[in-house]
Amino acid sequence: MLARRLAALVAEGVNVNDVAGRALVRPLPDDHPAAALQYRIQHAPLPVQPLWDTVTTPDRRPEAERNELHHTPGHDRGISF
Repeated sequence: MLARRLAALVAEGVNVNDVAGRALVRPLPDDHPAAALQYRIQHAPLPVQPLWDTVTTPDRRPEAERNELHHTPGHDRGISF
């Protein structure tokens, strides 16, 4: 049962090492340690996963290249549509 629960957490993308580490902060009891560990893992709050990633895309191209993107092809040659 414990192995299935850990496998399910891994499939959900949870860091199992972190969850198990928090569950093992206190010593496990001598009788039924695996059951106690499973109980702690099942009833512990899971770490919050970020809902989004911050993406920044600075434009590091030279200014001449950036300006080329804003021109209509042929505009510099006097062609009009």
